[in-house]
Amino acid sequence: EILRANPFVDRVITLERGLLKELRAVLLVRGSGFDALIDPQRTASTKRLSLLSGIPVRVAFYKRWDNFCYTVLVEHEDRK
Repeated sequence: EILRANPFVDRVITLERGLLKELRAVLLVRGSGFDALIDPQRTASTKRLSLLSGIPVRVAFYKRWDNFCYTVLVEHEDRK
C-alpha cells in the first residue's frame, strides 16, 4: 500500500499463489514495458518473476548467495 501512493511508481503488481497465476503475472510484466522491477521479498516466486520479466533493471537486497536474478543489489543491515 505504501508504494501505491508514490507518484514515481506506475503500477504495483502482487503475486498470488499458484503456478497459473504466477505465469499470468510473468506474461503481464513481460508485456508491460516497465523500466525497473523492485523485489523487496526475494521469495522463490518473486525471483522467478524477476528473472523471466525481461525488465532490464531488477533490484533486490543483496544476499550472500542467489543474486543472479537481479541486476542491481542493495546492501542492507540485517537486524535479526
